[in-house]
Amino acid sequence: MKKFIAKIILLCTAACCTFILGCTEQNAPPSTTAIDSGFQLCAAYTANSQVMQITQNSSLKDYMDALANKQMIVFSGENGDYGYYIESIFGVYGTTISSSANGWEGYSWMVYTTLTTLDGVTYSDKTNSITYNGVTFYSSTYGVSYLPCIEGESYAFVYLHSLSTW
Repeated sequence: MKKFIAKIILLCTAACCTFILGCTEQNAPPSTTAIDSGFQLCAAYTANSQVMQITQNSSLKDYMDALANKQMIVFSGENGDYGYYIESIFGVYGTTISSSANGWEGYSWMVYTTLTTLDGVTYSDKTNSITYNGVTFYSSTYGVSYLPCIEGESYAFVYLHSLSTW
């Protein structure tokens, strides 16, 4: 019986070691820190040409794809009527608390950016901001498919409570 229990413990230890060693830092969020009113920031990036060649037609979605190819972010989503919709980042999915014919409440991924205006187009709402590591990010008014990726601008993915009524 003692040998049997010892074998079980040995197998469990081996399985745990395999699991722990299989988790790499490359797939972990760069930071998960409480900011402002308890929002959880999953990831923030400053666009640079070391990740991809940024052109005037590059979108944040293009940059996310390049980050994913370099194993710097893990995300999932789907294309919809309004562009690419982020469903999860680093395995954290949006969740519904309640929904009705009049609205929806839950947690979802929101994009914040330092990009405010470009060529006369406003890309973020300066009345809705967060501060992280001394940088102020503004709520994006565009989704990742249509938000320009600009060298030196920063982009943050924030998991927060949402309430929509219609």
